[in-house]
Amino acid sequence: MSSLRSSFERYLRYTWTATSHRAKSQEEHRQILELCRTRKTKPAHRLLKDHILATGDLLIEKLRRQDASLSTTSSPP
Repeated sequence: MSSLRSSFERYLRYTWTATSHRAKSQEEHRQILELCRTRKTKPAHRLLKDHILATGDLLIEKLRRQDASLSTTSSPP
């Protein structure tokens, strides 16, 4: 489990620093926590799922753009 967390955390930090997602992410975390505190499990589950999927999509998009950028800059003439 700690190995999984370490791997995940690297990408999480990358997403926060390479995009402007950190503020939105933190706000979603607060909303999820509040939904859990008030035992609104279905909305909490939906928001958590959406949050994870959106963050994953953002990370994939950013990594693809970075890869494409590296491919075009390192191509021989």
